[in-house]
Amino acid sequence: MTNRAILIEYTGLEGRDLGYLPTLQQAQEIVGGYVESIEGKDEKRDKLVTLLVNEEGRLESLPLNIRASVDYSVKSKHFPLVGNVIALYGWKELKQEETKV
Repeated sequence: MTNRAILIEYTGLEGRDLGYLPTLQQAQEIVGGYVESIEGKDEKRDKLVTLLVNEEGRLESLPLNIRASVDYSVKSKHFPLVGNVIALYGWKELKQEETKV
């Protein structure tokens, strides 16, 4: 899978490709606050993925994101996922390419 950013809204709709890698400001607008990056696994595709979530989502009592919680496995302290979630595929590969000299 190439570099992609998939938005999984808490409303339960199927994730949609944003078509771009969001900037920090764009990600903050999408998740509704400070962004926390967590590692997860896409269970359908058996791929590691970086998930961007609202860092204070639980404190703010954001709604449960059932689709993201089912589709992506994360460490127990992040489960279940709440609010809007952005799944970044190929993010590590992009970072490695940027740091090559």
